[in-house]
Amino acid sequence: VAAGFKREYPGWKCQVVEPSAEAIAAGREAFPKLHFSQGSICQNDNFSPEDADVVIVSGVFCWVDRLLLSRAICNIDLALAAGGLLVISDFDSPFPRANPYKHHEGLYTYKQNYTDIFTKLGTYHLLWHESKTLSGHTAYDSKDFYDRQWGTTVLRKDPVGRYFRAS
Repeated sequence: VAAGFKREYPGWKCQVVEPSAEAIAAGREAFPKLHFSQGSICQNDNFSPEDADVVIVSGVFCWVDRLLLSRAICNIDLALAAGGLLVISDFDSPFPRANPYKHHEGLYTYKQNYTDIFTKLGTYHLLWHESKTLSGHTAYDSKDFYDRQWGTTVLRKDPVGRYFRAS
């Protein structure tokens, strides 16, 4: 996804934060124009304040431990410049749910409407949202409708313009 943005907007800064050294090595080989750093959305040493024009979080929030979720939200907000775009693509359940991950005992995936977290801050507004029902994938319970909802959202960060100012 980052390579696609970089191709369309070559002047934009692009940094991919990835916890896996193997994935970084493969990414550097496939996409030499991208900057990769090893880390996590939950570690703020990977993010420069208001440096990014676009932050893309795809299939990540569902894996973030709930004790670290607010830190991840903070790091994204820290990294994104005012007026920047936040793209979220993740499970889109209408209510929070924790599902056991069938490939690893004791591990859960967390599904909820992650867009709401940002819009409730009052500093992000919705530009676009699409939700669809997934099918044919083994990572979720295909019998449960809410386990199959996937949403993609584009938000704009506007830290001051969305507030009514009394005179």
